[in-house]
Amino acid sequence: MRATLLCLVALLVVPYVDAAPAPAPGLKAKEKLRALKKRLPAVLERWVKERKVGHPFTYTPVLRRVRAIGVAEAKVVVHLHLRDDHGKVSDSAEYMLTVYLTYYDGLWTAVRFQWSYPDIHKINDNWTDAAHFLMDAIDEAAEK
Repeated sequence: MRATLLCLVALLVVPYVDAAPAPAPGLKAKEKLRALKKRLPAVLERWVKERKVGHPFTYTPVLRRVRAIGVAEAKVVVHLHLRDDHGKVSDSAEYMLTVYLTYYDGLWTAVRFQWSYPDIHKINDNWTDAAHFLMDAIDEAAEK
């Protein structure tokens, strides 16, 4: 009788006991974000050239920041500066792109993006497509 009662109590109480929290990404995530940050300037340069971002104009991507915004979240902020025919880069950015990352299963992964100009696709559909390709390039760089 006593054993049956203990089993019944265990069945009723155990589902309501809080499970141990999932381990925080911690130091490993920070190290991997730092490593990704070092690779990003080359990734951005290749992305602008391959995707012809802003065509017919030429843009220079400037990595402004890579910052953790949560335990397993980060953002990458890129400014795009117009470059003239002589290679001179404008002092101020024309556009800003923010790519949001999530750390999961040992990797930083790009999950969404946001342009500073919400209707950028009305200027040129290439902008939205280019951002998707950048997300993939960031994922690839994070795997190395």
